[in-house]
Amino acid sequence: MASHMQKKDWTALLNRYYRWKDKRMLDTGVREPSDRDAEVHLLDETDEMARRMQQSNRDRKARLVRCRTRIVRLKVLSRFREFVRIRLLLEQTRIVEVKHQCYRQQDLLPCDVVLAEKEDGWKVLEERPFHPRDKRTVNLDSVFTKPVSAMSADSGASSSPDFSSDTRQNYNRAKAVQYADKWWNSHNPEFLAFEVDCTNYVSQCLYAGGIPMHDTGNRSTGWWYRYPGQDKALWSFSWAVAHSLRWYLASQPANGIRAEEVASADQLMAGDIICYDFDGDGHWQHNTIVVAKDGNGMPLVNAHTANARHRYWDYHDSYAWTDRIRYKFFHILS
Repeated sequence: MASHMQKKDWTALLNRYYRWKDKRMLDTGVREPSDRDAEVHLLDETDEMARRMQQSNRDRKARLVRCRTRIVRLKVLSRFREFVRIRLLLEQTRIVEVKHQCYRQQDLLPCDVVLAEKEDGWKVLEERPFHPRDKRTVNLDSVFTKPVSAMSADSGASSSPDFSSDTRQNYNRAKAVQYADKWWNSHNPEFLAFEVDCTNYVSQCLYAGGIPMHDTGNRSTGWWYRYPGQDKALWSFSWAVAHSLRWYLASQPANGIRAEEVASADQLMAGDIICYDFDGDGHWQHNTIVVAKDGNGMPLVNAHTANARHRYWDYHDSYAWTDRIRYKFFHILS
């Protein structure tokens, strides 16, 4: 078991490591930290992601004003000889300026790091962030605590919501965005939380905006969620599976979500949906909801799994991004 002093030393080392990473995101020309500055070397993925982000910023005439990463939680997973594996929950805040307008992007980033004890102290050996296309992705709450339960006794919810199908037709984009911003970094206890939660979150946002459920009783059809009791809930695949929602949106159903595909991201409005195939292999892995626009009129999105608020829509600065990425843009009809 790690001692309090060891955890303190590891935390100090990791704080230094992430300070250097933040500097590298601001300026790829920043020098490598010396052993005196920090007992780390920045990993190749850090440089690559920083270069992609800076190129993306140049393309969209954006400027990263500030980048700050802090450790929210630290948990020692295992220790073997001179190695220790640690799970972190990081909170990263960026201030981005586009055409004299600034916005704040926030991300919660769970990751595993491996430290190695050398003769001259501890070093960062490996960092493995989780991201939406990673099968190892886990729910942010279950990383450190028990899995989230729907409507648990201490959830504070006063009554069970009405999950039955209804006839509402008008989409209130403001309410959908309000819900998205309220729950971007946590889970509404009135719904189950999934290990890969992006589509469940997007579906909740659409429902909060007034989109009627289409409950067919068949999990392969419609778009619906039922909560019959505390121990179990039922939902359609389109409610909680990214690939299924993408094809449901494209199917133009007579009931439920009415949407139309548009050609480019700049045609989207707040409350619209973007679908992501990170590998370009036809398997759609991620969904986000548009919540705002930057100074160029391009979408900023919220997401779950790797929880994010007001992230630039293309994920070009994400570990999940590949040069084979494909997008689908869906405008939700009122």
